[in-house]
Amino acid sequence: MVCYIFFLINAQKLGNKLRKFFRDCSQQKTFPIAVIARYLFFRILGRKILAYKRAKIIGLEGIETNKTIRIGIHYKTTLILPNRSETVLHNEGETLFLGDFSLGVGSKINIEKTGRAKFGDGVYVNSGTSFLIAHKLEIGHHSIVSWDCQLMDENFHEITYLDRKQKNNGIKIGNHVWIGCGVLVLNGSVIPDGCVVAARSVVSKAFDEENCLIAGNPAQIIKRNISWQ
Repeated sequence: MVCYIFFLINAQKLGNKLRKFFRDCSQQKTFPIAVIARYLFFRILGRKILAYKRAKIIGLEGIETNKTIRIGIHYKTTLILPNRSETVLHNEGETLFLGDFSLGVGSKINIEKTGRAKFGDGVYVNSGTSFLIAHKLEIGHHSIVSWDCQLMDENFHEITYLDRKQKNNGIKIGNHVWIGCGVLVLNGSVIPDGCVVAARSVVSKAFDEENCLIAGNPAQIIKRNISWQ
C-alpha cells in the first residue's frame, strides 16, 4: 500500500513536469522532439539543459549543472519582444548552476574568459535581460531578475579623480532578491538577502542591510524591514 501511494505521488509529479514541458514548447512554437533531442545530446556531455527555440549555448565545457536549466523560456513579458529574439548563454569562463534555473527568451548571458558566475537554486531571469561578466557574479537561491535588466561588472574605461574609492570587482546578489524591470546593476554592487530593487533603478554600490526596498538613480534604501513573495 505504501509503495502504491509512493508510485502515485511520483506519477503525479512526473505528469506535472510533462504538462509544463509541453506548455513551454507550445508557447515557444518549438517541436518537443527537437527539445528532447538537444536535451539528450547535452546529457551525453554531462549537462542537464533544456534549450528551446532560437537558444544558443556556447562554451559548454565551462558550464556545470546540478539540476536541469531551461534556456529560452516564454514568459508573459515575451509579448514585448520580437519573435525572432535569440536567447544566448555564451560562456568563456566558468559558470555554475547550483539548481533549477530558467532564462527567458531574448535574454543573454555573456561570461568572459576572466569571469566566474554562480547561480543559486530556483533562480529565474525574465525576457530581454543581459549579463556581461568579466570578473565575478553570484546570485543566491530563489532570486528573480525581471525583464529588460542589465548586469555588468566591467567599466571598460577608468575615470581618475581625487579621493576616488576603490571598489571590489564583481556583483553579488543574495537569496530571495527581486530585481524589478529595467534595473541596471553595475560593478561593485552587493544586494543582500530579501531585498527588492525598484524598476529602473541604478545600483552601483554595496548595500549591507537585508530586507530593504532599494530605489533610485543612484539607488538608495527607501524602506526597511520589508518582505515579498
